[in-house]
Amino acid sequence: MDPLQFLHANYGYDSSLVKQVVPGEIYTAVELNDGSIGVCSGLSGIGNQRILNIGEPKLANLHHRLFLSAYYSALLNYRREYKENADMVDSIDFSVYQAPVMIGYSKPLVKRIEGQVLRLRVFDHHKDDEALEPMSEQADACKNADCIIATATTIFNNSFGLIVKEMRNDCDLLLFGPSSILDTDMQRHFRIKNIFGMTFHTDKQKLLSLVKKGGGAQEFKHLGTRVYI
Repeated sequence: MDPLQFLHANYGYDSSLVKQVVPGEIYTAVELNDGSIGVCSGLSGIGNQRILNIGEPKLANLHHRLFLSAYYSALLNYRREYKENADMVDSIDFSVYQAPVMIGYSKPLVKRIEGQVLRLRVFDHHKDDEALEPMSEQADACKNADCIIATATTIFNNSFGLIVKEMRNDCDLLLFGPSSILDTDMQRHFRIKNIFGMTFHTDKQKLLSLVKKGGGAQEFKHLGTRVYI
């Protein structure tokens, strides 16, 4: 069972809760009737009607998975009070890890983490950068890692299961990014140490406008609050 299957089994899907879907070139946003907004990165050009008329979601369909990731972020990320607002690098002491691995390249995060560790191995199937290591080495790197830092989009694109399959029992798994779904039951079930994400409480129409215009996290992060569980 992957995380979206787990969430669907626990919370189901209710299309009547959805106010609108805003597709963008980088992110897709889902706004619920209560004003809660969730976002997920990936697959540009998804139309509102195509999503809102899906009926029962098909978890083998990447378009449905993208929508559900944003839907569950909107549904679940606002259900609790967060005791502290901080990003991952401010909250985790990476110096204690000997073999950290990042899945999903975030250049700003890499720069900050590299100052704390001897070596950070970074993999990303969808990007090309000199900082990235060959994808053929990812499985072995995950097997040997004592910390795996994975972007939350690994849940949407269904690569999360492969990461967990290769992971050592004593490895700390961290999820990060605006696409994160902050659910403690999912966190416990999949042995995730921490999940770092965002909630959006002000300037919501500006956020949706930025998503629609193709804005990424760097463009809208100032509109959100960094939170984690």
